[in-house]
Amino acid sequence: RYGVIGAIDPVTKAKMYPQLVGAKTAAGGQRTGLAQTRQMRGVLPKADFVRMYDSAIPKVVKSHGQAVADIMTYHAATFNRPEQLLGLKKDDVFVSGDEITVRGKKDIDNKHRPELTFKLNSPMGQLLKRNFDSTSEFLFDVTEKEMDEAFARHISPQLEKYSNILPVVEDKSRDAPGKVV
Repeated sequence: RYGVIGAIDPVTKAKMYPQLVGAKTAAGGQRTGLAQTRQMRGVLPKADFVRMYDSAIPKVVKSHGQAVADIMTYHAATFNRPEQLLGLKKDDVFVSGDEITVRGKKDIDNKHRPELTFKLNSPMGQLLKRNFDSTSEFLFDVTEKEMDEAFARHISPQLEKYSNILPVVEDKSRDAPGKVV
């Protein structure tokens, strides 16, 4: 059976999935319980975030190429989900006059991508146009593996000093609160 609080085992009447909480309704907005909460425990200062990417992007160009650096730069500037950027087709981008626009996306899963327009002569406009002019059907001709490897090599090590505030994925070396075990 399914209800506002999730799936209920018909025999034991126990919740099979955690109740969503956080949106002041029974349905809520964030999973807890079995799925574990991985909340931010502080704020990563924007200046530090920008410095991380500014120092990493030239290294990404050398190790993984300009296209990977471009998608990471666009991701850092827009905070669009990587999976949306990796699947972004050139049909979703159009040039009009001195502007380039990336069409927005509204989806049933509430993972929207806003429509964004940039001047062609701006750094972001040039980045988009460079990728738009490539031969791929996708705006960013990059695989998930390439982006993950570049992030793991050049961004993740810089995030380590913020481990006390960032969400922690449970693994064998950390418990749910993020303490090393």
